[in-house]
Amino acid sequence: MNCFETEETRFIAETAGRFAAGELSELNAAEREGKHNKELWDQALASGGQLGFFLGPLPADLGGTGMDAISRVTLVSKIARTQAGFAVTVAIHYAALAALKGLSDREEARKVFPELSLPGPAGMPRLLSLAFPEEVFNLQDSPGGSFLALPDPSVAFKVVLLDSNRGISVLDPAGLLELRTPAYPGSGLDELPRCRLDFRQRGNPFEGKAEIPKSGVKAAGEACRAELKLLLSAAQAGNAAGAQAAALAYTQERKQTGRLIIDHQEVRRVLSQSEMLLRALESFILRAALDPDSAPENGIRANDLVFRFACQSAERICLDAVQTLGGYGYMKDYGLEKRLRDAKTISALSGSFLSDCLGD
Repeated sequence: MNCFETEETRFIAETAGRFAAGELSELNAAEREGKHNKELWDQALASGGQLGFFLGPLPADLGGTGMDAISRVTLVSKIARTQAGFAVTVAIHYAALAALKGLSDREEARKVFPELSLPGPAGMPRLLSLAFPEEVFNLQDSPGGSFLALPDPSVAFKVVLLDSNRGISVLDPAGLLELRTPAYPGSGLDELPRCRLDFRQRGNPFEGKAEIPKSGVKAAGEACRAELKLLLSAAQAGNAAGAQAAALAYTQERKQTGRLIIDHQEVRRVLSQSEMLLRALESFILRAALDPDSAPENGIRANDLVFRFACQSAERICLDAVQTLGGYGYMKDYGLEKRLRDAKTISALSGSFLSDCLGD
């Protein structure tokens, strides 16, 4: 992968790695035990904001540093090696930015960017939440006032809502609607705030809000979905890399039948297969990041292909890592069972199974 590296991407990888090892390790330990710690989560968000993670993709005139696609996938992947939920939060924020960047010539969208660089309450970054109407996902019961949102708008500065009928709206979370955050025990990404929005009980939440005309929604929606799929693929790769590293370390330390586990032929075969998949996935993601609009003869975009491959590969790698540890792989102490749940949940974040993640 060295051919894709630059001084900038190496710096981003090192910074993200140190951040994950420091700020996210304690949060990760708490989440592995199923104990969501809001204080640690807020602390991690604030630290990520201070490092400029949430403004990176914006050009300099809008308060960012102009991070390219390679830098963005590097950042998300490095974070996901430690904490997939935090990485997905960054990915969703970047996807919302991608929707608005294409409309930066419009005053309603452009005025959001300078505000993002201002410090929020208690030093928190001004996150964007992304919301889609349920009909986008072809759900059975999808009244026009019901939306699926990630992360929970209660932790966001603005809600970027994509609606093929209404257009793009930039809404203030305060007093938006009736928020319902469903409990869904057993799903992955336990640390990721998520909710279902219901506008039916509060009249018209769009009055007085920054609503961008319908004319730009198609291009903005495509940019948003392309960015989301690319970065969720990077999160899958990072999460799978963490699982692979944990499995490899375990087999190099523990013995079975008098020799190290890694010295058993079948174990080495499984680990080699996982390493092959992981390297192929990382290469595919970088190629898609270099040319996101490329499409083969069948017309499927690179980001759609890489997301499908990432979901299949990451689940396979995480499952093999779990099984490499035998019965221990299914215990929370080692964290691999959560890696597998995270891989399955990330797969659901860009398709019709999103409702399964969010609950009824």
